[in-house]
This record gives sequence, structure tokens and C-alpha cells, in this order.
Amino acid sequence: MGICNDNNTNTNLIIDAENSLNVALINEILLIIKNNSLFEDVISKILARTGELLELSHIKLFLSNPSGNQITDHTYDNGAKTITRSNFLTSQISEQYKSILDALDINKIMIQDANNRPFNDDAFNVENDDNSHIVYNICSYKGKDENPFPCYLLLSKNQADFVWEKQTVSLVSKLGQIIEFLYKNYLIQAEMTTTLEAFQSVLNNIDSYVSVSTLDSDTIIFANKKFYTNFGNDVINKDLWEVVGADKQEYYKNYSKLSDAQKSDKHYVYEIYSKTTKQWLSISHLNLSWTDGNTVMLSTINDITQRINYEKLIEFQVLNDHLTGLPNRRSLELDFVRINDDAIQNNSYGYLLFLDLDNFKNVNDDLGHHYGDTLLQNIASFLFEQERTGCSTYRFGGDEFVILIPHACNMNVNSITETLLKRFRLKWNISETSYFCTMSVGIARFPYDGTSLTDILKKADMALYSAKSKGKNQALYYKNKIGTDSIRNIEYERYMRESISNSFFGFSVYYQPITDTKTNGIIGAEALLRWSYDNSNFIPPSQFIPLAEKLGLMIELGDFVLKKACIQCKRMILLGFEDFKMNINISVSQLFETDFIKNAYKIITDFGVPFKNIVFEITESLAISDFNYAYKILKAVSSLGISIALDDFGTGYSSLNNIKKLPLKKIKIDKSFIDDMLIDSSTEIFVEFIISLAHQLDMQVCAEGVEEESQYRRLSKMNVDLIQGYYIGKPMPASDFEKIFMNI
Repeated sequence: MGICNDNNTNTNLIIDAENSLNVALINEILLIIKNNSLFEDVISKILARTGELLELSHIKLFLSNPSGNQITDHTYDNGAKTITRSNFLTSQISEQYKSILDALDINKIMIQDANNRPFNDDAFNVENDDNSHIVYNICSYKGKDENPFPCYLLLSKNQADFVWEKQTVSLVSKLGQIIEFLYKNYLIQAEMTTTLEAFQSVLNNIDSYVSVSTLDSDTIIFANKKFYTNFGNDVINKDLWEVVGADKQEYYKNYSKLSDAQKSDKHYVYEIYSKTTKQWLSISHLNLSWTDGNTVMLSTINDITQRINYEKLIEFQVLNDHLTGLPNRRSLELDFVRINDDAIQNNSYGYLLFLDLDNFKNVNDDLGHHYGDTLLQNIASFLFEQERTGCSTYRFGGDEFVILIPHACNMNVNSITETLLKRFRLKWNISETSYFCTMSVGIARFPYDGTSLTDILKKADMALYSAKSKGKNQALYYKNKIGTDSIRNIEYERYMRESISNSFFGFSVYYQPITDTKTNGIIGAEALLRWSYDNSNFIPPSQFIPLAEKLGLMIELGDFVLKKACIQCKRMILLGFEDFKMNINISVSQLFETDFIKNAYKIITDFGVPFKNIVFEITESLAISDFNYAYKILKAVSSLGISIALDDFGTGYSSLNNIKKLPLKKIKIDKSFIDDMLIDSSTEIFVEFIISLAHQLDMQVCAEGVEEESQYRRLSKMNVDLIQGYYIGKPMPASDFEKIFMNI
């Protein structure tokens, strides 16, 4: 243990040397103190030099441990010219020294010789002692039992009648003061060292990076082992913020914003990103008194990178879609408020585009959900690329997406929309499979069409519905008329769901006759769904069928029609019309349902209808939306003996090459061609060509929408096989159909 080496140490000693011997010894002692750092070395040299100059026989220095249970004995033997040192418990002190200790309880310094004794013989009795002594009581400590354990300096002359001179006594007093000063400084440093070591031991076992730095300059004066491990060994006397890799100015800027109450608490937690260690750190500061009595800043630093990353992950999961990575509906809600407010402040407007994929369900049903997820990811990547134009893209849910165009970029709305539609007319590559998936878009303007996200989404959804009802794969802006139609559709939706849940109340199946031009006889009928939610006025199929498709209700309604049609077909067979053909429209939802064939097979067989009496009608657009899948399903249907008819032929864009590959038995020419046939020669030529081509492919041709006798006669001369339309008969209930056409 070292002594206090402060340059001002010796100035605390007031030395009044009275003679040259005293001056010489004191100067030598001061030189010893200056040139030696270890307490034990200083004491040994002081005692040795004092013993030599004063020609003493012995010098004993007893230093009591502050705990009061151990004594250090420094002994100078003039005969051997040596200093010995030993430690022993107080219980080992000889009776001789106990007597001296008892005597020391009264005065600071005392002298024993033959002529001058300050104490009586009983109080200062040293048996068989022929020496003269000077004892200086340095200090005293009390032990656990409250008994004193003093520290004292004993100088002995090997003469019983030796008279100690006044100058020598004064010198011993000064020497005692010096040793007392040195020992007290030694004890202070020992206590500081013990405290620091204990404190350091505690801090080294803390699972945090701990440092102690000065208040005035943030200079590190202590660091625990973990701090060294994380920030390097060369940290002492370095700036804390430089070592940690944080912005010092930013820290104090944030600190200045604290309330007086927070500052008076002297405890401030700050989170930073370390540029040196690439960690997120939490720094907690506490001002306290250090072992040297100065106020310092204790910094406890923890690695919170894992927590920050987890919080960021949670935040990302809360605000982003897990499948596509796009911001989700929650993000849309937060961003819309900001973007809408910005538009209002700038007296401008932005756009919200509501995107919905057309017939996305077919992908999942046909290829599986894995392919559907892949398609959504591909589409999301494409939409995200559009953000370079200044817009923001979100996955709203399912196969719905939203694009926000801020006021500063509103001139790009048409360009963005056209880019979207153009891309969705192309194929999407899904795991080595190509697939067509179009998209419909509804567009609303904010704050013109509304100031809340709910209002804007509602308006955009109305426009989206209108786009789908007009053929899909297009974009429409919201207008008031669209709003009126949508409100009506909302009412229809409620009534339709109520009707279906109430055993299809309000729904019925009508039958329109189909005649054979060769025999002019009725050979069958087409089953057509009708609905009247108030049991009085019928809703046109052009209105409620698209709504049912959008709501996902066509599978239930399709099964309802199939069952009713099978019941009626079976009745006609039982009434003697064994070759009666029942035509049934199959919707997109039905055809692409996973269990479509299994479900249709069960219904038809449950009612005992031969498959040869059933004709499934599919639209041309349905057949070409996913030709490979349609071919697979229709092939399976045809293998049962069910005939397939291609409805509305001529309205789509299918190639004749694809048409001839499908297992078709009938082609139904759309009413638009029949209407123009007699006034447009090119249309008439087209109809003749279709009839001729179909016959070459061993298919029958049915003309739809025949309303006039002239049309009927012209089609008969063209060798059309079947005719259907108002000229033959309108759709009607089963009872009317039987009475009028079957004479039942």
C-alpha cells in the first residue's frame, strides 16, 4: 500500500526543529517520504535513521489495525541495525506491553527514567526493565468489545538513569506527528483502496457495462470488466461519449428538455445507437460521491439491440402485411391522415385507388393456395415498384390493394392507372406456370369525395364494384350515380343474404323453351334464376347476378338452380319426354370450385336424372380466362355424359383453335349477332360461317334472342339447329312451361 504522494502532503506537517540534530533528522525524514512510495518502506527507513542518530537501543512502533483485532509491530534493534516487522493478534501481546498500553491511556507523550516519572510505579510498572523509555501515543481505536487498541511509538535507551533532553523529547514529538500523519493517510488510502476494490468487485459482477466519469469533462476514470470487453481496453481518460460512439451534443440536448424534477432526481435513461459497436444501448446515469470524495457520474450501459430489433419486428408486423411485406391497413389509416391533411393545407387533392383482383379465387381453387400466395407476392412487388412515382401502396386484405397518391403527385393518377391496367393484361409467371389475372380499380378523390378514410374507401369501393359489373379489368372514378347504385346494392346484399338463409325465399327458377328447327318441336329448356326480394318486383339478373358473384354467393345459388332444374327435368322424363334437355348455366365461382364435379355428380344422381339429359352452359369469357384449367374440368364433366354448351359465343376474344380443343357439343350465338343479322350483311356472313364451322366440328348451333319470325326463317335456312328467344317463348314458371309447351 502506498502513501499519499500529493505534492502538498508535506505542507500539512508543521515541523519546528530546535537544533541542528533535529533539523538534520527531520530533513532526512522528509527526503525519505519524498523518495519512497510504499508506507512500509518509509516507516522502516524513518525508524532506522532515527535509531542511528539518537543512538537508541530499540524502537518499537505498534500500529493497531482499525478493526481493533490485529497489531503491526515494527522493531529497530541497534545491535543488529535491523528493522523487523510482525503481525499478531492483541491476545498475543506480552504483559510488558500491556502495561505500557495501560499507561498510554492518559497522556499523549510520556517519559520514564530514573529521575522523572510522570506515573506512579503501579501505573507504569515494567518488571526487570533497566531501560529508559519515551512513549508517543499516535492514535487509538476501539475494538468490538470497546477496549482501546492504541498505536504508539516506543523509544528505548539501554540506560536506566538516562535523562531525555528537552530537544530529544521535542524531536520525538515531531517524529510522532509525522508518523501519525503518514499512518492516517495510509489508513485513508487503505480504506479507499478497500472500498474501491470492493466496489470494483461488485461492478465487475454486474451484467452491464459500467463506467465512472468526471462531471466536468465526461472523462472515464473507472470501467468494469464488461465495459472493457465491449469497448476495448484503452478507455481510461477517454471521453465517455467518444468511447460509446454516441452523439454527446444530442444527449445534452435531450437532457436539457427534462423537467427540473427529473433533473433533480439525478437519474436519466437515454437510448442511443453506437456507431462503434453497432449496438443499441440504454445508458443510465447517476451522480454519486466517489472514493476520493469527488462527485462523479456513474454510467450503467446495457445492450438493448435484441429488444429494439424485437420492437421493430413487432412494429413491422403491426404495420405491414406478413405475406407481401407491403404496409397494411393500419399503416394506411395512419398515412391517410397525414396525406389528407397535407392536401387540405395546400388547397389541393389526392387520390385513393382501390384495387381488387378479378377471379383470384380461381387461382387458389385450381392451383392451390401456395400458387395464390406466390401470385400475391409477385403483384405486390410490381405495385411496390410504382412507389417511385411518389405514391404509396398497401395490402388492404385478401386480394385487395390500395394505392395513395398525394396531392403533389396527383397529375400521375392516369399514368399510374394505365400502367396498372397494362401490366394486368399480361400473364403472371407463378412457379413455372403462367396465369392471367386481371384487376379492377375504383378511384376516389380526397378531400373532394370525403375527408375520412372510411368515406374515401366507401366511395372507391363503389367505383370498384361498378368497374367489375361493367366487365372487370378496368378503372372507374367515383361519381354520385355510382354512389346511388352502390347504396342500392348494399340493400340488395342484405336482402339476398336474408333470402338465402331463409331457404332461398324470393328465389325461383324459370324455364325458357328451346326448339328444334328440323321438327319445330320443343326439345328442352334453359333454367334461369329469378329473384324478387319483396315478392312483387323482380330484380333484373344483370343486377343481382354480378352482386352475388362479388359476395361469393353464386355457389349456393348455383346449387339451388341445379337442384330445381334436376327436379323439373326428372318430372319431364317421367311424363314421357325421355330426351328432354335441361340447360343449366354454370358460373365462374361454381366451375372453379374445388369440389364442383363431385358436388354436381351428387346432385344429379340424387334426383335420378340421366347425365345425357343435362347441358351445362359456360360463357366464352369463362372458358378463356384460364383455358388449361377450364379444359381439364370440362373434359371431366363431358366424360360423365353431360353436354357442354358455349354461351354468348362471339362476344369474347377466344381463338377458334382453342374453341375446337374444348369438349363442346353446342355453341350458342349471342343475341347481338341475331339482332344485326338482317341489317348487316357482314354479320349474316359471320353467323353462316359459325354455323358451318360448328357443323364441321360435329357441334350443334343454337341461336339466342330470336324475337321475330323473319329471324327465325332466316336462321332455319342457314341450317341452325336450335332456336331460343321470345319468338318461341319467354322464361316462365315450370307450371306455365308445362301447360303451354308440353300440353300438360
